Amino acid sequence: MDKMAQGQESHGAPPLTYFVLFWITAWPMAPLALLVAPAVWMKRRNPDVFVLLAWLFPTLVMFELVPTKLPHYVLPIYPAIAILIGAHSDEIYHASARWLRIVFTSAVYCLPVMLVVASVALWGQTIFPLLPFASIAAPIGTYGAVAVIFAGGGFWVLHLSRSTLDSGSLAEGTFPIIAAACCFFAMIYSTVLTSPAFAPFALSQRLVAARAQILKTTACAKLPTLSAGFAEPSFVFLTETAIQFGDGRIAAAFLKAERCRMVFVTSAEEPAFLTALEPELVLHPVVRVEGTNIGSGKRMDIGAYVRQ
Repeated sequence: MDKMAQGQESHGAPPLTYFVLFWITAWPMAPLALLVAPAVWMKRRNPDVFVLLAWLFPTLVMFELVPTKLPHYVLPIYPAIAILIGAHSDEIYHASARWLRIVFTSAVYCLPVMLVVASVALWGQTIFPLLPFASIAAPIGTYGAVAVIFAGGGFWVLHLSRSTLDSGSLAEGTFPIIAAACCFFAMIYSTVLTSPAFAPFALSQRLVAARAQILKTTACAKLPTLSAGFAEPSFVFLTETAIQFGDGRIAAAFLKAERCRMVFVTSAEEPAFLTALEPELVLHPVVRVEGTNIGSGKRMDIGAYVRQ
C-alpha cells in the first residue's frame, strides 16, 4: 500500500512512464505492436482479442497509476502483446506498402545488431582493461559501427532480406538475429557482469567478502551483523538469514549490546550512528566499501565497524 501512495525506494515516476519505456524495453516487439495496433483495434469485439485486451489494458492502467515504478513490473502484460502480434503480424505486414515493410524490417533488425555491437565493444574493453586506448577505442568503435549500420541499413534490408519482404514470414526473418543477440547476451553476462568493470555495482558481494576477511582477522568465532542504510535483498542470501537491518541509531545499540558484533553503516547513517555510540564507544571503520546500489542507482559509501 505504501508503494501505491507514493514512490518508494527512489523509484517514483509519473503516469505513461511504462508506455514510453515499452518502445525501448520491448524490442524487437515494439515496432510490430505499432504495426498491428489498427488491426487489433478493428477486431476488438472478437472474443479472443477481447480477452487479450482485457488482460493488457486494466493491468497497464493500474501500474501507470501506481507512483512506484520499475520496468519489470509490467512484464506480465508482455505475453498478451506478443500473442496479439503473433496473431496479426504476417497478415498486416504483407498487406502494408513496401516502404512501410522496409521501415519496420529495418527497425526490427537493426536494434538487436546495434546491441550486439555495443556488447562486443564492452566485452573487448573488459578483456583488455589494461590497454591505454581501451576506454577510448570501445566507445568510438561502438558509435562507428552504429553509424555504419544506419547508413547501410536500407541497402542491406532491400538486398539481403528480399525473401522476408516479399514472401517470407516476418517472425521467421527476425529469428536468426534474435538468436544471435541472445547468444551474445550470454557471452556478455559471463564476462562483463562478472568482471572488475562491474565491481562497483556488486556491493553485496563485496560487503560479504569484506565481512569474511574481517572475521579471519578477529578473535571472534562469529560476527552477528547488522546493516544500516543498505538492505539489498541479495545481501541476505549471500550471508545468512540472521542478518539484521536498521538505521544508524539501531546499529549503535546493536554494537553496544554485546561484543563480537559487526555493523555496516552507510555514510548517510554514520552521523546518527557515531553520535549514538559516544561516549561509551569510540570506533573507526575497519574497511570502507564504495560503489553504486544497483537497485536505486545511488552512489554509496559504506563503513564496516566491529566491536571485538
